[in-house]
Order: sequence, then C-alpha cells, then structure tokens
Amino acid sequence: ADAAGVEAAEAAADAAWVSAGDKYRRVAELVPGEPRAMWNWARALACRAGLRRANSSSSSSDPSSSTTTAPSAERLLESAAAKLDAVLAADPRDARAAREAGLVLERLAERKQPGGKARRDALRDALSYFAEAAALGAENEGSEAEAAAARASAALAEARRQQQQRR
Repeated sequence: ADAAGVEAAEAAADAAWVSAGDKYRRVAELVPGEPRAMWNWARALACRAGLRRANSSSSSSDPSSSTTTAPSAERLLESAAAKLDAVLAADPRDARAAREAGLVLERLAERKQPGGKARRDALRDALSYFAEAAALGAENEGSEAEAAAARASAALAEARRQQQQRR
C-alpha cells in the first residue's frame, strides 16, 4: 500500500475513534452506568489496543509513527477491563461480558513480564472471568469460555513455573 493511502486510512480511523469517544461520553452523561454503552466502549478500547500494538510493532523503527499523548495498549486494555467490570456490576449474569473481560485480561497479561506478579494477577483474574462465563453457560459462550479458561489456566501455571525457577 502506498504511504498516502495508509495515512488516509489512519486519519479516518483516528476520526472514527474520536467520534466513538464523543458518543460514549454523551450516552454516559445522559444515562450514567448504561451497560450497553459500557460494553460497546470496552470493545472499542480493546480493539484500539490491538491496533496500537500492531502499529507499534510494525513501525517501531520509525520514531515519528507514535505520539507521546496516545494511551498505550496496556492502558487501553486496563480501561476496557474496568468498563467490563462495570457491565458485570450492573448485570452479574452477563456471560458475554465475563468472557470478554477474561479475553481482555488475557491480552493484558501477555504484555506483562513473564513470571511477574502483574502477569500472574492478570491471568488469575482472566481465569476467574472465564470460569464465571462458563458457569453462566450463555448460548455459545460456555464452550468458548471453557477453552479460554483452559488457556488462561495453562498460562497461569507457566507464570508460576517461571517464578519458581527464579527462586
């Protein structure tokens, strides 16, 4: 792809991001704690984190490609997890939100130091959300949540193993 096309696509994505943020804030002002708005914003934050990660890894040699004011992928994932927590506080039986919270925390754990406490904590929390989603057994969520819980459990075991090796 040519540079002008990439820049135009990035500008359009940035404009859509700003618009989504504005819309979320308007809904949050009108109906504070509205679960659907928090769900949508959490998904947007998680998607933006994925883009931030992809952009940083593909253009890490170009210092002009990242801005110092943009939130990090890690910060975006932390914000997404907080929004999903709020969704679950409003509706504790929302298996979809529990599963998504687990996925967000699993992605956050990947960004933490292998074997470190922050990674283990994120994996432990992810595992808890996956187990919750599986227990709620929403349509088509249970088996996916069980598979994700198995991944998180394996990652948590690996993090514990790495910690033991350091001692």
